[in-house]
Amino acid sequence: MKRLFLFLFLLPLVISFSQIVPKMQGRVNDYVNVLSSSTKEKVEQMLKTHEDSTTNQIAVLSIESLEGYTIEQVGEKVANEWKLGTKKNNNGVLFVFAMKEHDARIEVGYGLEGPLPDAICSSIIRNEFAPEAKNGNYDLAVEKTVVAIQKAIKGEYKADGSSKENDIPIYYILFGIAFVGGILGKVFDSVLVGGIVGSVIGGVIAIFLYSFGLMFFGGIIGGFFAGAFGTVSGSGSRSGGSFGSSSSGGGFLGGGGSFGGGGASGKW
Repeated sequence: MKRLFLFLFLLPLVISFSQIVPKMQGRVNDYVNVLSSSTKEKVEQMLKTHEDSTTNQIAVLSIESLEGYTIEQVGEKVANEWKLGTKKNNNGVLFVFAMKEHDARIEVGYGLEGPLPDAICSSIIRNEFAPEAKNGNYDLAVEKTVVAIQKAIKGEYKADGSSKENDIPIYYILFGIAFVGGILGKVFDSVLVGGIVGSVIGGVIAIFLYSFGLMFFGGIIGGFFAGAFGTVSGSGSRSGGSFGSSSSGGGFLGGGGSFGGGGASGKW
């Protein structure tokens, strides 16, 4: 009886969440009809050309409302349901924006969190999408966002450095390097070499660990390595949950990619 009550209690929530995962119509899914036909065709072709040359799958989604959920929940849910990117490389990206809440998000698959860290995703939304969207020019807003995402993947787009919530504070980095360097320095001092040399070696290793984490895993893991397994900066929302399902259409199918909440959100 208790299980039946719990099922009946949760059923509306499950149904509600599944409804925010619309049917995939193609690479451009404009459910609010804010994009012109010419822009849809242009962006669709841009994304197809990019996928043909890289296997990266990028999709755009506009929705009317988040229905009480966060943009992070919706982004990760839709991206995982659509399975953007290949199963091998997890190289999918979803750009989603909700008109009612004025929320936008770039959801990044595991395999692209290196070239698309949280800070760059935040910068793209803030500098490419938001200014045009505020003026009601969604055609140009979406086109500039897609172009910026593609440039970032190729290493041709740089964050402006003005993001406070997405960048790792410099004092975290310095503290992490000093902390790890000190520990490793003690190890080298007692085991291999003298204290000064050991500390230098430890510091170099700490810098390498930070750079490795930032390059391959994005801001959070980079800060994790630099912060000695504890000093991290909240550089992006990580959300979970899996409800409902959706079907694909429009001749475009996801390749089995996975997402873990990498990316960034912003308002306009």
